[in-house]
Amino acid sequence: MQTLHLPNPPERLLSARDGISGKKIDFTISSSGTRFELPDARPEDPVRIVELKFDAPVGMCESGLHCKE
Repeated sequence: MQTLHLPNPPERLLSARDGISGKKIDFTISSSGTRFELPDARPEDPVRIVELKFDAPVGMCESGLHCKE
């Protein structure tokens, strides 16, 4: 298992899935951010894709970080 920690977006995170297998990814939200428990990477899948589903659209700015309007 690998862990990914990201800042919390302003929208509510509903689900996370592995973009290759489609399997559910467990996550924990705390005041310091959101921690994802990722399955181990496979050598035949050199790129990690994590599909996140939110309860509202997420706005993005050029740097890839959430921007407030």
